[in-house]
Amino acid sequence: MTEQLWPTDLHRRSTQVGSLAVVAILTSAVLTIIFGLSNTKVLIHGFDVVYRPPFIPAANPILADLEGIGPIATAKKPQPDNAIQALEVVNGGVYHYEGGVAVSGANLAPGPVSLSELTTAVNDPTLIARSGTTYTLKVGLFCGLQANCDFTGNGSTTIVLANRPGVLLGATNSGTLTLSGLTVTSTSTNPGTPQHPVFRPSVYVDERARLFAYHDTFENLGWDWAGSYGLSLQQKAVGTISDCTSVHNFIGLYTEQIHKLTVENSTFDDNRLYGIDPHTDSSNLTFIHDIAEHNDAVGMIFANNVSSSTLEDSTSAYNGEDGIEMYGGSSGNLIAGNTSMHNTGDGVVLNGSNDNTVVSNTIEHNRVGVMITDPNAATPTVEHNVIRHNLEVSRGITLDASNADIDNVGVSLSPPPSWHWLINYIAWPISIGLALYALVARIRERSKFSQYRLPGAAQRASESS
Repeated sequence: MTEQLWPTDLHRRSTQVGSLAVVAILTSAVLTIIFGLSNTKVLIHGFDVVYRPPFIPAANPILADLEGIGPIATAKKPQPDNAIQALEVVNGGVYHYEGGVAVSGANLAPGPVSLSELTTAVNDPTLIARSGTTYTLKVGLFCGLQANCDFTGNGSTTIVLANRPGVLLGATNSGTLTLSGLTVTSTSTNPGTPQHPVFRPSVYVDERARLFAYHDTFENLGWDWAGSYGLSLQQKAVGTISDCTSVHNFIGLYTEQIHKLTVENSTFDDNRLYGIDPHTDSSNLTFIHDIAEHNDAVGMIFANNVSSSTLEDSTSAYNGEDGIEMYGGSSGNLIAGNTSMHNTGDGVVLNGSNDNTVVSNTIEHNRVGVMITDPNAATPTVEHNVIRHNLEVSRGITLDASNADIDNVGVSLSPPPSWHWLINYIAWPISIGLALYALVARIRERSKFSQYRLPGAAQRASESS
């Protein structure tokens, strides 16, 4: 007699595996809720910060040129070197310095002097050489004693700064330097690193001088020494920078102890350290419609007591550290209408800086949206911002969702590392595997049972007799 099989016999294995799968799924879900969704601490990744050695005081570049001192990173004053040469433009003339001594001079017509007029008056290609619309500056050149240097190009004019110690372009002592429609570059494309600085020429303005830059490109300039960072304004210099590009410099723009500057519609891209770096005791600065992208460190940083300044309608993105940062007591500033996104670090950082106003900014795809590192300081005004798709919305401050557009969709709440691996890579795969196995087993059992037919009444009677 043939053994009688019933559907319960065929379904026994799939039922057992299915029950086991249900238990596994429920267990995985409970673990996820307990150790995952209920854990409000987000696992924030760290990021590399560009290290700089301690600052060594040294003579500013223009003073060093006048005294024949090379760019040596030391506080001690070395002996003059005849290889360090400079041209000082004054109202009505130009003087040639060699090793700290004026060795020659030439007259200039009173009033603004053009680059072409200056080159003709100097008449020495070992100092300034001209080839078509390209001027190669082989010594330091600065406008001083109320001189007015109006270097206006036609969009194709280039000033090349030779990569020699002491070479710079600048203004001092109430002089005026106007750069318009120019490309200012150097013969060096190696920026070095903060750990191993390599000399490169720079644009440097100080001592109540004025810089006006319109539609210019500054590239391959600056190194980590005495403010020679690329494009620098210091010691009560003033000016306007409009529709300019600063690229592949050590720092895109640096200021120190200046109290009036407007920077608008300008781009600071791919610089070795910061994009925009207003620094020590600067105030009344206005940055509007500017862009800082792909810089190795912070895109826009106000550092060491920068106050009463405005950063508005600008973009800081894809930088190696934070997007926008107020640092070291930089307070009383307005950060409004900006976009800080896709930075390796945080979107907006108030680092030891209070009494700042952060309003109507878009902060997205960063590590932390808004980071406050001094929670004991006066609470800043942070409101009406759009904060979304960051790993964490904020730290050091609780934001009021009633006056901000906070979207947590991009936030991934993760379990602690020890449970993360167990839940995500063991519990859930096993649960899903068991469920799939039970489903396949049930399909095969149904197929087998469909081919099985119970014997008819006549056949069962004959078999029983």
